[in-house]
Amino acid sequence: MLGLLVDLRDKNTALSAKLASAVAKRIQERVLGSYYLRADDTGMRVLDRDHPAGVKRGHIWGFVGAELVSFVYAPDWRAKHPAALLQGFTGYLQGDGYAGYGAMLRGDDEGEVIVPEERRLGCGMHIRAKFEKAAKGGDARAAVALAYFKATYRIEAACKAEALSPEARLARRHELSIPVVDKLYEWIQELHLRLVPNTPLYIATQYAINQEAAWRRCFTDGRFEIDNDEVERRLRSVALGRKNYLFAGSDKGAERLAVGYTLFGSCRMHGVNPLAWATDVLGKLQGGWPRERLDELLPDAWARSSPAAPAVGDAGAP
Repeated sequence: MLGLLVDLRDKNTALSAKLASAVAKRIQERVLGSYYLRADDTGMRVLDRDHPAGVKRGHIWGFVGAELVSFVYAPDWRAKHPAALLQGFTGYLQGDGYAGYGAMLRGDDEGEVIVPEERRLGCGMHIRAKFEKAAKGGDARAAVALAYFKATYRIEAACKAEALSPEARLARRHELSIPVVDKLYEWIQELHLRLVPNTPLYIATQYAINQEAAWRRCFTDGRFEIDNDEVERRLRSVALGRKNYLFAGSDKGAERLAVGYTLFGSCRMHGVNPLAWATDVLGKLQGGWPRERLDELLPDAWARSSPAAPAVGDAGAP
């Protein structure tokens, strides 16, 4: 089905691609209009005649929100591309410590703030990864931090296993998680002062200190996750795709790939068979389905209204 969006040699395919783009655009609107938005990006090789090497590094941004995922292609890693998408966003944004987020969220040249600091959420996985690297490098002290993270994630796993409501999960976090996080940061702050700069453990503690406020906000609302794992899992489909097609033939081709990943990635979030969904939805759109009822055809709604449709797993490429 991705080929449908990339190969535009006949009129029927062009029409299908246009309709698919309209659905992907509506998914993007739903995602970016959510209260809780998670974001991350990954690189993509794109052929470019004007580049000295004949190929450049573009980027695919992934956004998860409102139980859907939207992928957007940008021709480079400049912050202005995701910043343009977030104009008017009023919710909470979760991401890692990518330096470009600062520029992205500062907004335009007049200093308009797109997402204020108090609505930024950090990622526990990225903090933990720094300590894992230090541990693999032979610094046994990093195991202390990893034990605290293990305890925190064990609490989160129990909340999900018990299917707690957001309110109940928040109460559980106040009772059990926050004390663990407090002890973790007491240990980090005390140790950091005694570490040699630029060593792996120093880098880990410094990153943790820089991300503390943003990560602690994750524990203030039971709807928030404590890491950005969901969007990173969605981006794995792009990484898998890169191993197969190696590069996009142009910026336009990469944009069509982003449309395909949006549609089929959202299908996989709901266990929907992408081919069954696309066959039904594109057929309805070509038959004159009202545009004001487009939300009824999105994968989340389609999954509820088409229980007999064959399901798929939630892993692999779209």
